Amino acid sequence: MAEQALTQQQKLTVRRIAMGLTKEFPFFGHVFACCRFVYDAEIPTAGLKIGEFMTVQLGPKFFEKKDFNDQRFVLLHELGHWMFQHPVRAMQTGSKNSKQMSDQKNMAMDLAVNSFLKRHSPFRLPQDSKTPDDFRLEWDRTYEWYLYQLMKQNPQQSGGQGKGQGGGKQQQGQGQGQSSGDQDGDSQGKGKGKNQDDRHGAGGQHHWECSVSEAEAGELACRMYQAAKMAGHDPGGALGEIYKVRAEIDWRTEFLRAAQKAELSEEWTFTRRRMSKRFDTIPGLIHDYLGELYLIVDTSGSMGPKEIGACFDIVDKLHTMGYIIHIFEVDAKLQQEYLYEGVPPKVKGGGGTAFQSAFKHILTNHHQCEQIICLTDGYICDLNQGKPPVEMVFIISPDGTTDLPYGEIIKMKLLEETL
Repeated sequence: MAEQALTQQQKLTVRRIAMGLTKEFPFFGHVFACCRFVYDAEIPTAGLKIGEFMTVQLGPKFFEKKDFNDQRFVLLHELGHWMFQHPVRAMQTGSKNSKQMSDQKNMAMDLAVNSFLKRHSPFRLPQDSKTPDDFRLEWDRTYEWYLYQLMKQNPQQSGGQGKGQGGGKQQQGQGQGQSSGDQDGDSQGKGKGKNQDDRHGAGGQHHWECSVSEAEAGELACRMYQAAKMAGHDPGGALGEIYKVRAEIDWRTEFLRAAQKAELSEEWTFTRRRMSKRFDTIPGLIHDYLGELYLIVDTSGSMGPKEIGACFDIVDKLHTMGYIIHIFEVDAKLQQEYLYEGVPPKVKGGGGTAFQSAFKHILTNHHQCEQIICLTDGYICDLNQGKPPVEMVFIISPDGTTDLPYGEIIKMKLLEETL
């Protein structure tokens, strides 16, 4: 039976869960907002279909559940697997369209996700959920660590594949982690084990399909993580390390996020269209940012044009969003000040690096300033002379130092297309 659109009643069930999560567990509420939900009678309870976007497949057993908390847990559990990139890890060692995995793999993944939900979500687990306590194991560990421990407890099911690897806390669950115990040979792709528990979150089969490459699946997960992180804090920081490498590459997103903290005001206006008498619709809305940014650009001899150019790419994007951007070019002293209007003037500088005079100038002449963003390599001779009484953000060049006494630090990582 092919996928079907949800009925109106089924949509209301999913919408109720999504609305509650947006309020009580905003990170996962916004993960839900990135997903498409369909009905599939071939999926017992729930499954994931990974393509250009994430499709959550809901089966008959999901809607047969009478307890709202159980339904919410099923969705949190499945998307928890996705955010920890368990389907991607399964792709590394199993078939691309992996609907069935070994008992131990299923249980290890469920222990990792249930441990996370128990510790970092505001909701209770269903009574039949498996937790590390059931196996006398530690909490907040990786899928690979749990798999290795389960193989030690029950080596008969390990397929005689020798040692496993993995360890560390849950936040160290980098998507690259593997266990040689994953190579489970005959058990891969076959039906459920004799003693396997079919309850959701208790080591039952996982129904995951992927129609894209591992890299594309990882990129989708990263985009969903960044969208959710912008809206709600990463619960307990448990997912941060998994996406750390990608976050370093996507330093531009961090720059934009830091800049938007300085937003002073915003304005909502209507388009010039009149209200439609026929369709009873109102004119569209236009959202304008009216924030002002104060950006110090280090023009000392140690700064290169590639780094300055990459930074101005982001400045240009902020400018098109409506921000008023004050630029201060500084080496050993303030060289020039101007409002960014699309094309910066010729850079001035080339000497040493000292920012205190620029800090004093900004605070004296721009009393409304609440944040200063600095593009620099971090080698600033007078930074220890005192922190300005405003929020500080440092965009550090790839070869620069992050050993600074204060401020938020964002490390640049230039890709080929920005060089």
